[in-house]
Amino acid sequence: MTPRVKTPRWIAAAALAGSVVFLSACGSTGAGTESAEEPSESTSGELSAPPSSSPSPSPTSEAVPEAAPEPSESASSEPVPTPEPADGVCTAAMLEGAVESPIGGGAAGSVYRNLILTNISDEKCIMSGFPGVSSVDASGTQVGAPADRGDTGAEVLLAPGASAIAELKQTRAENYGGDCSLTAATGLRIYPPEATDSLIVAQESMACASESIVLMTVSAMQPSA
Repeated sequence: MTPRVKTPRWIAAAALAGSVVFLSACGSTGAGTESAEEPSESTSGELSAPPSSSPSPSPTSEAVPEAAPEPSESASSEPVPTPEPADGVCTAAMLEGAVESPIGGGAAGSVYRNLILTNISDEKCIMSGFPGVSSVDASGTQVGAPADRGDTGAEVLLAPGASAIAELKQTRAENYGGDCSLTAATGLRIYPPEATDSLIVAQESMACASESIVLMTVSAMQPSA
């Protein structure tokens, strides 16, 4: 029989303390591992996913808004040339009228006069054909029949300040006796060719109120010499 060796008490106590320290370290390491791997239960009973370990995006990774493109020069930004207006019809508002009696313009019972229309506007205009001519009284009311038309003429382009002329034949109203119904006239109403407005040229004369008697004949407008 082998004799039993008795271990001193201080050696046994040291060995027991080392065992306790070793077991405590192993227990804490295992608990940490389980808590990292196992998902925690939420209050609803469902398992929540473990928190993501990916790093949060840095401020520099956010999308930078693209700069607005600079507006390109369009055709509308360029000055648009104003087209020159086409030559229009000479209206009464653009004209000034006059009646002149040339020397030697008289005939038996009739007088030949010049009807002159001058462009007083700042624009060119066109005359083509016959003016409308009739006698008017002091109130501007037409007296008797309008003038007949004579020979034809060419188109006239009137620059500012230029004039056109038409020959106007006027017969004495007194030649027609009682059928004429003599009436005093104070002027002539003139409608430029193709225009819808009129102007009045002062001229005192005797006219026939009867529209069956024509006292005047006018020719087409011509360029003034």
